[in-house]
Amino acid sequence: MFKNSTSTGVLTSIFLFLLPFIFSRSLFYAGTNAKYFFVLGFVYVLGVIFSYKLWNNDVNVSFVRKPVFYGLLGVIGIQYVAMTTSIYPGLSFWSQIFRSSGVFFFTHIVLLSVMLASIFKKNDWMIVRRSIVFSSALFSFLYYFGTQGLNVGGRVLGIDFSLNGMNLGNETFAGAYVVLGLLFTILELGKIENRKQKVLFYIFAIIQFCN
Repeated sequence: MFKNSTSTGVLTSIFLFLLPFIFSRSLFYAGTNAKYFFVLGFVYVLGVIFSYKLWNNDVNVSFVRKPVFYGLLGVIGIQYVAMTTSIYPGLSFWSQIFRSSGVFFFTHIVLLSVMLASIFKKNDWMIVRRSIVFSSALFSFLYYFGTQGLNVGGRVLGIDFSLNGMNLGNETFAGAYVVLGLLFTILELGKIENRKQKVLFYIFAIIQFCN
């Protein structure tokens, strides 16, 4: 599966696989805040890689001429305008501690999107999609043992089964992630030709759908 993939693609797929499970009791909102710092840390690491590749002319800068790039600039531009005209600009920029979704965070997401689009090859997008599928399927399976399922309680390997939404913070975040994973699973089912892989992805889809 990793054949013809770049090291950045592999690193990103690992990052996305781990993201829903990142959790730290040392932070005020263990699930949300941990993922916030995990994403920022990854963006900074990717920034170093991107800078190195840019220095060596190993970056596809043609992405900046595509409409989607201007769309991203437009979205983040609107975010900044809304922030400066809001009642609490500081809160709009940094966000509340239990959301971590302010303009500062969205700026990092836009930078992440631009860097990945400039570095990725065709096969990198495939392993990233499948990483989300595998991660979502595993999360969906484990969720059966959470508070909305068998309610086994306790913590196993950092996964807290006693929390609503487990490591994603609440049921809304958990449900949104499972639906996202199901959509990617359906997308991959249309691309897979290997019969054994197709059966495996059908199993993933059933686990996600029943969840």
